[in-house]
Amino acid sequence: MQNKKAKYYVLSISICIAVSLIEVYFDYILYDVFEIVAPDEFEDNFSVTVFVNLFYSVAGFYYIFRQAHKKSEKEKQLLIQESFKAELKYLKAQLNPHFLFNGINNVYHLIGKNDTLAKDTLLQFSELLRYQLYESGTQIVLEKELGFVSQYIKMEKTRKGSDIQLTYTIEFESSAKKIVPLLLIPIVENAFKHCSNHTNNTDNRIEIKIKEVGGKLSLHCSNTFDGVTGKNAVGGIGLTNVKRRLSIVYPDKHELTIHRKNSSFMVDLIMYL
Repeated sequence: MQNKKAKYYVLSISICIAVSLIEVYFDYILYDVFEIVAPDEFEDNFSVTVFVNLFYSVAGFYYIFRQAHKKSEKEKQLLIQESFKAELKYLKAQLNPHFLFNGINNVYHLIGKNDTLAKDTLLQFSELLRYQLYESGTQIVLEKELGFVSQYIKMEKTRKGSDIQLTYTIEFESSAKKIVPLLLIPIVENAFKHCSNHTNNTDNRIEIKIKEVGGKLSLHCSNTFDGVTGKNAVGGIGLTNVKRRLSIVYPDKHELTIHRKNSSFMVDLIMYL
């Protein structure tokens, strides 16, 4: 590619010099015929002509290359955007079976132990699945998304019962704000999935706080874990998916912190809608 460009430059300059020579030669003949210029001024006239032609050629090349560069950058940005869109579709598609698998697994463990609760949980889960399949587009109203999160928490609260100590608050100022769908649910789901399972239920705690003020959405989610659940508390498809989607859709508009402290696992997210 570089060799082709070099050849192109050399050829262009050569043509420019050749055109200048031809132009000056005919000027010289005309000037000589009409005795306008003395013959000894040929070299000076040639130098000026070559300089002027080169100047306009360079200016023309600069304009052409600048336009070509702009076009190339625009095409590159479009390719990047298309790539991001494709990846977002993949990440969203990845969440659907992940959420479905966890939901079915939850209902499965209730069957035989508490059939009534299993039926109620399955009914709530079907409503959540309907939202996930039919209502979550590229952007969704914040009120709907937080309603989905709230419904999921209630389903898990019903399923877990007195086995955990759950506290949660969901507040929002503007219901018209929009957010990428299914962005918060993996964080909440992770808390319930990896919460500790101590005999003393007061040691099994989950705390969820979601608040939106002036377009700033903050989420704090923490859960206790024991030696067994704590091994896989960090990672998995859910949180990895969230990290990647945030980096694509909100690259400079979010802060995500995931850490452990004593026997608690915490996720803090701040994002600007």
